[in-house]
Amino acid sequence: MSEDQGQVTVSAENARKLDLAVPPGRERSDQPPRHAEEVGRFQKLLKNDPEYAYRRCGLALLYSLPGEAVMQELAKFGWKARDAQDLFNLGALRSQDGDHKEALKYYEKAVELDPDHYDSLFNLALTYQQLEDARKARSTMQKCIKILEEKHEIYSWEKNDLQQARQFLDQL
Repeated sequence: MSEDQGQVTVSAENARKLDLAVPPGRERSDQPPRHAEEVGRFQKLLKNDPEYAYRRCGLALLYSLPGEAVMQELAKFGWKARDAQDLFNLGALRSQDGDHKEALKYYEKAVELDPDHYDSLFNLALTYQQLEDARKARSTMQKCIKILEEKHEIYSWEKNDLQQARQFLDQL
């Protein structure tokens, strides 16, 4: 490794030793890292040397892992969901993995903790649809729409969410 004008470079030989896959004739600083490659490296490191993986990457790549891997890593830290947003995130990870029944539990618990958490209501409605319960999907999405419509100040992304929620109802 060498430092040149504040930039750290890794020789191709050392990169191969570290399994960083630098193409021949290129220094590490010449090639911007690709996210998917970095996530793959992080997964390898987690498997072989978790302590080093977190020293090298911190938590920056944790949520880029597949949903089940995120859940496993969070469990290793003893992390527990604290609020509706945490539960929403766990539900989203389960949805991403196609485990809609498990996602449903997280979204329902999020709404139980915060009945106005419209993101959880939105995803809960989508999950009901995935589980082929159109009646619950409709009523849940209607609650989501009502919350968004009653907001005093609505941001552009919330307007987009509201439009998507209305489209969902139209297509249901």
